[in-house]
Amino acid sequence: MIGTMSCGLALGLGALGVWNQANEIGFSWWTALGTEWQEVPKWVELGFVISLAFVTPTLMLYSPSLWRKWAMWMGMMILYVVWIPVLALAAWRMGMMAPLMAGLWSGLCAMIFASRHELPCDVLMEQNEVRGGRA
Repeated sequence: MIGTMSCGLALGLGALGVWNQANEIGFSWWTALGTEWQEVPKWVELGFVISLAFVTPTLMLYSPSLWRKWAMWMGMMILYVVWIPVLALAAWRMGMMAPLMAGLWSGLCAMIFASRHELPCDVLMEQNEVRGGRA
């Protein structure tokens, strides 16, 4: 549900043109490289949106303890952000805001869900700690 809602938000706002100005600001930073840009196919951008919207909360909700959830969320966001200059150096132009917002929104929703519910991975970690094992 979290991933579907995040995809809907990111793609819906993209269809309304909300991300256009932010994407153009990002592209203006890349023009200093002075190459001819190729547009990334829309299905690749959609793949980034879907992967960040579904993989991020899945990893977070299957990780015990709050600090691991934060690490998963921030790790996914850092992995996406480092792809932006890689695409720029390869002279590919992709709208970066829709995938970024999908990842941020899905991570935020997963953190809220995890803070309000007892997850099976947290229960298993607590049981393991009670028995004297390590998590």
